[in-house]
Amino acid sequence: MFLKSSKTKVGILMSLLLLFSIIIATSLDARKNVGILDIYILDVGQGDSMLIKTPNNYWIVIDTGRDEKAATEISNIMPLLNNNLGFLLITHPDFDHYGGADEILNLYDAKYIFLKEDKNESDAYDTLNQLIQDKNIIEAELNSENDFIFDNLKFNIIWPESNALHSDADQPIKDFYTEEKNDESISLELIYKDFNLLTMGDLSKNYELKAITDLQSRDVDALKLSHHGSKTSTSEELLDNIKPKFGLISVGHNNSYGHPSTETLSIIDGYGLTVYRTDLLGTVHIQTNGSTFLRLQSKLDKKWVEYNL
Repeated sequence: MFLKSSKTKVGILMSLLLLFSIIIATSLDARKNVGILDIYILDVGQGDSMLIKTPNNYWIVIDTGRDEKAATEISNIMPLLNNNLGFLLITHPDFDHYGGADEILNLYDAKYIFLKEDKNESDAYDTLNQLIQDKNIIEAELNSENDFIFDNLKFNIIWPESNALHSDADQPIKDFYTEEKNDESISLELIYKDFNLLTMGDLSKNYELKAITDLQSRDVDALKLSHHGSKTSTSEELLDNIKPKFGLISVGHNNSYGHPSTETLSIIDGYGLTVYRTDLLGTVHIQTNGSTFLRLQSKLDKKWVEYNL
């Protein structure tokens, strides 16, 4: 009896020590990375999802893909025992941008969520909104008048304009909630010191040049191509205006939409832009201190690619 009891106690003690060592290692790793911004373009198949670790180790999610893949990728990246999100942002009510939100919100606690009303009243969006209410998550919409700073990161909201749906707008968006839903995508410039990333949801060529007039810095370090590299987005004029160092495409392998389009890839090739695709490379990881280094690696190729800031 004594030997059995002793073995049990030793086993419990060893388990506790292992758990304690994991917690300490996680804490030290987090402290070591203070001041570093990490951005993950998640491999979620045919959809969009981005995970951000802020310089002081808060976590943010922009879009959630269409299913549980985003939650799985996030759980592989976020530290053990951390289940808090600073906020969740849904760029627009297309299922491949919000379909995985319920999985994420059931695994992680978010205080705030930014999303737009979906007047098409889909059942999936209604279910998400009910979950938001059940969890008492604070809900708000964003437009170009709602720039904000979160843990030294500036979120410069460049689109939609506050009057985008008004008849007196320069190019009023017609029937947004049916044919023009993509053109109400929340588009933003993420700024950390000297680094910036531009992400535009599914915004089309019709509005991308208008949207970038609100950029804080005309030159962009990283461009996440709109609408999975569709032919409806990413014009030559856009690239000429913002001069990105590299591009990113979130897209599913052999998807039925033909994304990214050959037309867009031709424009990219003509510009000489290196593009990192989730269908070919898996999750793409960008890391920077905002001043002296900027680098990128993918799940498939662990080697860091360095860029100048």
